[in-house]
Amino acid sequence: MNKFCQSCGRPLTTTNAGTKANGDSSNYYCISCYQDGAFTDPTLTIDDIKAKGIKEIKQSKMNIFKKIFLLICYPSRLQRLDRWRES
Repeated sequence: MNKFCQSCGRPLTTTNAGTKANGDSSNYYCISCYQDGAFTDPTLTIDDIKAKGIKEIKQSKMNIFKKIFLLICYPSRLQRLDRWRES
C-alpha cells in the first residue's frame, strides 16, 4: 500500500482506503477520492484538489510550523502523485 493517496495526498491507511470495482481495498487511493473502481469526482482538476487541500491545512488545528511546512510543500507534492503526473 502507498503511504499517501495518489490523488489528494492524504495519508493512506487500511481504514481509509478506497475500493476497487470488485470491492477490494485500493492500494493507491483513499475513500474520499475513489470508490467502486472509479474516482468519486472525475471532473476534479489538480487545481481543485490543491485548493481543497490548502483550505483543510489552514483550518486544521496543527501547530503553525507544520502548517507552514505543508502549505509550502503540498502543491509541488501533488504533481508527483500518480493521478496528476501526466497532467
